[in-house]
Amino acid sequence: MILKGKKIILGVTGSIAIYKSCELLRKLREEGAEVKVIMTKNAAKFISPLTFQTLSGNPVYLEMFCPLEDNTWTNHSELVHIKLTQWADCMLVAPATANIISKTACGISDDLLSTTLTSFQGPIILTPAMDEGMYKNVIFKDNLSKLSGRGYHIIPATKGLLASGKIGEGRFPPIEDIIQSVRDVLLTKEDFQGIKVLVTAGGTQEFLDPVRFIGNASSGKMGYALAEAAKLRGAEVKLISAPTLLPFPNGIKIISVVTASQMREEVIKNFSLTDVLIMAAAVGDFRSKKLEKQKRTRANGQWDIQLVPNADILLEVGKQKKNKITVGFSIETENQIIKAKEKLRKKNLDLIVANDITLKNSGFCSDTNKAIFIDKNSKVEKLSLLSKKELANKILDKIQNIGRNRWKRE
Repeated sequence: MILKGKKIILGVTGSIAIYKSCELLRKLREEGAEVKVIMTKNAAKFISPLTFQTLSGNPVYLEMFCPLEDNTWTNHSELVHIKLTQWADCMLVAPATANIISKTACGISDDLLSTTLTSFQGPIILTPAMDEGMYKNVIFKDNLSKLSGRGYHIIPATKGLLASGKIGEGRFPPIEDIIQSVRDVLLTKEDFQGIKVLVTAGGTQEFLDPVRFIGNASSGKMGYALAEAAKLRGAEVKLISAPTLLPFPNGIKIISVVTASQMREEVIKNFSLTDVLIMAAAVGDFRSKKLEKQKRTRANGQWDIQLVPNADILLEVGKQKKNKITVGFSIETENQIIKAKEKLRKKNLDLIVANDITLKNSGFCSDTNKAIFIDKNSKVEKLSLLSKKELANKILDKIQNIGRNRWKRE
């Protein structure tokens, strides 16, 4: 009952994906949430309001005004959109059509759901679901970006089989992802308000010729999870990202880099303006001494490549950190704790997170990690297998404990 006591307005719009909202509502109730449903007129053409009333245990709201027996009109005896906004902890619109998203972005309030969205002062989560043509429409994308930039929480649609029979983007995201987003919004502490956090993510690439490069298997998932978690907890976040296949997190300033030297340049440039640096990127230790100007072919025969070390970014910032908090990661295949402790000492870190990539479902490319925390006092804390989102918040909890005295405010 993780969401016990939480009150959620579930907005339901006229998308074929509406049938998934029934299962979503059931899951929210299983988590302990109290849910009241607002349906648009088009939504009611897909599924009867009675279905949502039965699943929620509450009346379903359809219109601002209801006809009486004498054909006059009333407003549910009170302004229902105001009453609902005063009751709820958050609003979740799932599915959210292009219509409701675009109306919200423009401040249009011409039915009960759009009026309630305009009136509500709490967190709003939007879950787009539509055909790919609508989802990729440039005006719709602009509206979605506009809402994201103003603090709305957007759960991106996924790629898959659509109602049209095509494979494409616009599919209703997994219900588990929506539930996790609701948890993140409603249960996250805003204990990083006023704190500036700089996160690095992804794996750097060092080119050998115009086509080929050496790199590593980092997916960037850990760094992105840290950036998103820090933002949810109130931090002002910058994310320096090496190449990944991940969508950029909403509402976070992104600085894209490719090479280790570019990563170093951006970290040094932004370090003086930050309170916390979390180096989650897998920065390449080496680069080619010589960059071939043309593509190397088999006809050239054997290719002997001489590698030279890249700059050690953490070592460099560790010498000038003063009262800033620096966190590093250690990925080893043997003697993890011994090597992590040495790295922590040498680079003047406040915390190091050691990952064992030899374990199943841990480290590169996985959605989970089995990590070890080591602090400046050499205290070792071994964690169980956690999702990277869960681990991100564990790391932020550690940072919060380290910075508690440094961040005392009036």
